[in-house]
Amino acid sequence: MRPDEGTGLLTDDVDLGVNFSLEQPHWQLSLTELGHLSSELVFAHETELVNPIRSKRYQAPGQTAFLIYKGELNVETDAGSVSVGPGNWCLPHQGPRLLRMEPGGHVVVIRFRLYWPGGEPLFNAPVATVFKAAFAPRLEKQGRVLVRTITRAMPGAKAEMPWRKTDLLTYFRFQRAFDAWLYVYVDTMLRLGAVPSRLAKTDPRVLKVVAQLDELPLDHTLVEAELLEECGLSSSQLNRLFSREFKMTPHQYFEARKLTRAKTLIRSSPMAIKQIAYETGFGSLPAFSRWFKQQTGQSPRDFKHNEQV
Repeated sequence: MRPDEGTGLLTDDVDLGVNFSLEQPHWQLSLTELGHLSSELVFAHETELVNPIRSKRYQAPGQTAFLIYKGELNVETDAGSVSVGPGNWCLPHQGPRLLRMEPGGHVVVIRFRLYWPGGEPLFNAPVATVFKAAFAPRLEKQGRVLVRTITRAMPGAKAEMPWRKTDLLTYFRFQRAFDAWLYVYVDTMLRLGAVPSRLAKTDPRVLKVVAQLDELPLDHTLVEAELLEECGLSSSQLNRLFSREFKMTPHQYFEARKLTRAKTLIRSSPMAIKQIAYETGFGSLPAFSRWFKQQTGQSPRDFKHNEQV
């Protein structure tokens, strides 16, 4: 299948001509509950592989959607493995997995997040979600609109896209194109019969706290009194209820969020480790290095080296 087959004329106009099918009575949620869903575009590009894909087993949080035009993508998780050839979409498991693809492959890659508070993705397959591109032609169309919108503004941007600078209007053009693609993605998953995860019946006071923790800048010092004021609970009540829902205390949750961000920055950003230390709330590089080694068993520099091997 050629990249332009079955897509028709592509413009930068969003196309929402799909049947959005969140109509199952057993899954309907209030707008307040659905408002807890978060989405994020990480990057999107089309590429012909010069170097092989050899991913690490542990990935940064988020989903990667591959539309394969040429080559074969191999996905391996604890639940099994699958090989996906041309003419297919493949969305590997969000979690520990290995990805392999040889040079010469031609793919569209869209990296994104769609998740509930606490990080649970809306959709997640044990190995991978795989389906024919012909099943959802608008998904390809909107994906190519998204890639072209980014490419026009940021020529050559690929995995380093999050670190590129741009202006406000360009940012919202990206978001507009991403939202259009995400709309079709959700509709496609529902038509495939994928079962969305849903927000658990979490105590609304705990939801207030986790929302506050998700929005708190990483260089901000976590003050428990601010959390208690937000939810109206005592320290022991909050820790008990929060641990019941997320298997960790609010402090551990914030530390885990900080560690995930630090790993992402070390792994793929052009920032110096000293700058990453300041970005994640540490006053000095030695303090950051000690904390990072306590969390991972590796120094930041060793972690970066091991990720690049």
